[in-house]
Amino acid sequence: MWRLLRAAPFDALHFRRQVPFANRSIADFASHRARVIIGIDGAAHDLDGRSDNTRSAWLAAQGWHPVMARVPAAGSGGAAGCQPAPA
Repeated sequence: MWRLLRAAPFDALHFRRQVPFANRSIADFASHRARVIIGIDGAAHDLDGRSDNTRSAWLAAQGWHPVMARVPAAGSGGAAGCQPAPA
């Protein structure tokens, strides 16, 4: 993912890795220029999703556009999905 964000056309957005936000969380990738946050979570991370929804709503209220990707557990046969976080 990092290599993709550092290459054209995304390089113009100046994504950074591991960006802290108001002592609430650390974004995997963020572009201050585009106000986009990309989070990648594994299967064991926040199984019920409530914390993700709360964090995404807070970030959206601050003017950010969070995009969360879930990576399925090994051997689950599922494909990782990438979608805008619920507001």
